[in-house]
Amino acid sequence: MGEHNYHGLKRNQMRKIKIFYLITSTSIGGAEKVLFDLCTGLDKGQYEITVGSLKGKGLIAEHLEKQEIEVVSFGLKEGLGLSGSLTSFFMIFKVARELRKRGVDILHTFLFRANLIGRIAARFTKRPPILISSLRTMEEEKRYQLFLERITSFMVDKYIAVSEKVKEYAITNSKIPADRIITIYNGVRPLNNRVDVDLEAMRRALSISPSDRVVMVIGRLRKEKGHYFLIEAIDELRKKIPEVKLVIVGEGEEEERLKRLVRKLSLTDTVVFAGLRRDIPDLLTIGELVVLPSLWEGMPNCLLEAMAAGKPVIATTVGGIPEVVMDGETGILVPPRDSHALTEAMIRILNQGEEARAMGIKGRKRVEQFFPLQKSLNETEMVYQGMLNRKVLSC
Repeated sequence: MGEHNYHGLKRNQMRKIKIFYLITSTSIGGAEKVLFDLCTGLDKGQYEITVGSLKGKGLIAEHLEKQEIEVVSFGLKEGLGLSGSLTSFFMIFKVARELRKRGVDILHTFLFRANLIGRIAARFTKRPPILISSLRTMEEEKRYQLFLERITSFMVDKYIAVSEKVKEYAITNSKIPADRIITIYNGVRPLNNRVDVDLEAMRRALSISPSDRVVMVIGRLRKEKGHYFLIEAIDELRKKIPEVKLVIVGEGEEEERLKRLVRKLSLTDTVVFAGLRRDIPDLLTIGELVVLPSLWEGMPNCLLEAMAAGKPVIATTVGGIPEVVMDGETGILVPPRDSHALTEAMIRILNQGEEARAMGIKGRKRVEQFFPLQKSLNETEMVYQGMLNRKVLSC
């Protein structure tokens, strides 16, 4: 076995396994939350964990460092054309140097740019680490990403897909062999009843009155999240339920465009832009339902969080969403890009109190049974240990 003296085979005598997580950024997002849960949920007695952020340190990095987990920022600057290509090229050598210095056993990458840079950087190390890449989305608009995924896939030891639909998509479009992909669903921590939340103060801060019917959407303000169609649906909905209020939680490049649409439709008193929030579990207490009008998705954490909080949900039939939401039981599924269908679904839930409550209860039970965080952590650790054992046996 030589130098490969791994913890997975000899638990009582071995050093810690060195895991390096590489991600494009550490701002707030689904992949970043999964990364945080992994770093803080795995046994620190068994694993030595370091996080590498290609960009600067975001909010998730701050939380990780408070948990005494080291975060390395590579300082990647956004750029287009030749400038952007050169920046990414030099980033490969920065990452490779960090991997060599630390003697990494497992390199686990998240998001497209980190996946690509991490794969190439690992080839420049004396003893390449086990390379695991996460597949998290089914983006239709950037076909070049599928091509780059395909031609670099031979470098990856194991893929972790966030849903069965994402796995199928990768097999079909990136030609990745099925036996190299395993599906591990995201998981969430159980949410206790938020009895200590000052609902009145929270409502007042968001200009919401006690009589308002609050609909929430949570996620980055990006094109693929479909906020545009939800705002159009709210415009239609307020004619039938005038007291409706839409709270948009998150930030992103679509924010100004969405605000222009709100002004154009005279919805400034109906739509609240709440910005980036750290108190999502508390915020969910003031909402009657959560809507996710995505155009494409992998496995949205916000739906799991909403269901864990006992909220009925409305979401589109894209990506892994139908693997999470049971249509008519834990929420309602509608086609993407269909504002009218969103309106009708919201009317149904807001006008059917008993049905909505039943959906919320069933949704919470479903998350507790099928999507607990510990299950996701255990399955990921099984992948790590299995790959380590296989590598030792091959030495």
